[in-house]
Amino acid sequence: MTIRVVIVEDSPTMRAILMNRLGKEPDIEVVAAAANAAEGREVIRELDPDVVTLDIEMPGMNGLDFLAKIMQLRPTPVIIVSGSTQKGNDMSARALALGAVDCYAKSGGGMGLDDAGMLAQMIREAAKVRFSPRAPAAAPSTIA
Repeated sequence: MTIRVVIVEDSPTMRAILMNRLGKEPDIEVVAAAANAAEGREVIRELDPDVVTLDIEMPGMNGLDFLAKIMQLRPTPVIIVSGSTQKGNDMSARALALGAVDCYAKSGGGMGLDDAGMLAQMIREAAKVRFSPRAPAAAPSTIA
């Protein structure tokens, strides 16, 4: 099974690094990359990926607000990939509370092969996550 991934990352350099490194994994296919939440919303809606990688600091809607929207409207396994999410910090805790499956702290110098392998493994684990369908809202009762 090939895991279909959408990357949402505002840095063109980091987008290219993620696409290149993840593209070398035989079981992972990067189906789209988006520069911001608005583009991300469109490709997620259109392509229905298995996993989304999401940066936090982006122009327009930030990654945490976008994560909340994803979980509300189309629950999908999301891995936060950001320099703002060192393990155990407030940003990581908030992302996990909003529904992220995991947080990967990217380094400023790009991504080494070991790092790419770790992120690929996180993606494999995230692809196994299944969200329960949301129950439809109850219809309002008629008042006589």
